Amino acid sequence: MKLHLKGWLLVRLLQHGAAWDAELAAAARAEYGPATRLGGICLALEELASGGLVQRLSERLLEIPAAAAPRLSFRYVLTPFGAQRMHDTGLLPIQEQVR
Repeated sequence: MKLHLKGWLLVRLLQHGAAWDAELAAAARAEYGPATRLGGICLALEELASGGLVQRLSERLLEIPAAAAPRLSFRYVLTPFGAQRMHDTGLLPIQEQVR
């Protein structure tokens, strides 16, 4: 059984360090299938950020040729509190076994 998307995002940030939302969305599509959209990933990341589990490090404005307007992109990192919550909920030991 696959992890819930938010749990997967936390594990991904733990494994790979800081990442841009678009990079996380591309990796999530590879893991969960093409129905995984950037908007859903951004929403999940914002929910994790509002809980203090992840933090925005920086932002950039992306010019996308096919889009009518530029898109704001954010770079996220797992916080120490997020890592502690992963440990408290059992998410961290599960991932350590996979490594």
